[in-house]
Amino acid sequence: MLLIHPVFQFLSILAAAYALYLGIDRFRSLHLGRKVVFKWKRHVWVGSFALIQMLVGGLFGMMLVYLYWHSFLMTGLHAKTALVMMPLILFGLVSGYFMNRDKKRRPALALVHGINNLLVVILAIWQINTGLRVYAMYVSGW
Repeated sequence: MLLIHPVFQFLSILAAAYALYLGIDRFRSLHLGRKVVFKWKRHVWVGSFALIQMLVGGLFGMMLVYLYWHSFLMTGLHAKTALVMMPLILFGLVSGYFMNRDKKRRPALALVHGINNLLVVILAIWQINTGLRVYAMYVSGW
């Protein structure tokens, strides 16, 4: 059961990386003046899926820690990083929803949205490292 969380989160990181890849075209168009085709609907769908999956996966991870070890935040840096990620993920979802709902030219919001979600992806990749440490310390007994 404990392996569901890392598999779920790894899939969300892959989806987030793809959304980031798609978002690079939006950055090139808005901020570099390049003529590119931005796959808006795909970016919105994949990005929303990835962020919701990360949010649910983080909550599921906290639930698993409580069920197995009857404590919260005992995984140290892994848990603290997840807590930092939660408001960033929520901002990514809300800002993305707002930009998708009213499709106007908002270069500043798009830039902040992109930087925020880039940070989420970087932190999610960092979570692989801290998660492996948690697995080694609490699950496998290495």
